[in-house]
Amino acid sequence: MKKIIILFFVFILVIISSSCAKENETETEENKTDYTNIEENIQVEENIETEKNIEEPKPIGISYYEAQEQGGFFILKSDGSFVSLCEEIISQKYTQPENLFKTDGKNEEMVYLCENEKLVLFSNKSIMDEYYFLPVLEEGYTVPFDFYESNDGIYFLNMDFRDSDGKLIMNYDDYQIVDVLSHFGKWKGEELRVCFNNANGVDAKTFYDNETIDLEDYCTDSGSGCFSDIIFFTKNFNEKVTVDFYSGTQYFEETFYADIKCYIIDGCAKKDFSQSVTGKTYYSGTAITPEFTKEGYVILDTSSLENGKYVIANVGKSIFENYNTRELFEISR
Repeated sequence: MKKIIILFFVFILVIISSSCAKENETETEENKTDYTNIEENIQVEENIETEKNIEEPKPIGISYYEAQEQGGFFILKSDGSFVSLCEEIISQKYTQPENLFKTDGKNEEMVYLCENEKLVLFSNKSIMDEYYFLPVLEEGYTVPFDFYESNDGIYFLNMDFRDSDGKLIMNYDDYQIVDVLSHFGKWKGEELRVCFNNANGVDAKTFYDNETIDLEDYCTDSGSGCFSDIIFFTKNFNEKVTVDFYSGTQYFEETFYADIKCYIIDGCAKKDFSQSVTGKTYYSGTAITPEFTKEGYVILDTSSLENGKYVIANVGKSIFENYNTRELFEISR
């Protein structure tokens, strides 16, 4: 009888122990679940906070409607925005070298045409049959004037940053020109040529022969569109050119700095008389025919051009006007 009672109590203890174990196991699983839920909630909150802190990437250029209103040549970027090409700091007048494209050397910026991007043109004016893309042959820096040799061997600084009325064109930091012009009182036209005696420590002829280049040398055709333009050309930004000269009996010495970035091209307008009596105007480089679209712009297919810098030569060109808005950009695919 005692054995039966003992066995009964043992059985009761086993049942109680088993029940406690199950309760503990249930509590442990519940704790694990609660801890997992807490971790998941924390992670979700962290992800939401991270997403809030991530800014949407800003467009590189301007919108379609802004580009349409502004007009001109643009790179259509992969994000759908439009970036305007680089324009010259000086409007191209009849006195400006056609083989030279100038930008501000202190604020050099280049617009790149990359893979899967397009060159487009917005315009409300007549579109030309062809646009000529001229590769940049050399690039460096120059001072804000060129040089001139007269028939009697006198050498001049030729200040050509002016309009047809002889007024300074103010879209370039022209303080260097003003320094010289302030010594000459009233001036216009040919009076912008200043006779100098020496430059960079050598006489005018030696400087002219050894430290300047003739842009006509970069023209592949000796036609009527090519002109002799003599410039100081250097690879070094802000290299000095010191000249001395007389204004009346007063002696002056001025130092100029090569702060104009320049790109040498074969930009002369040439004539092909094989097609007509008057001759068809053409340029070196590659002629590209615009492709019209219903999007309000034309596409210039540059797929045939190699990587490098290019100037669009005949922008805004007609028989009634000279160059005025030539464009520069770089292909980098």
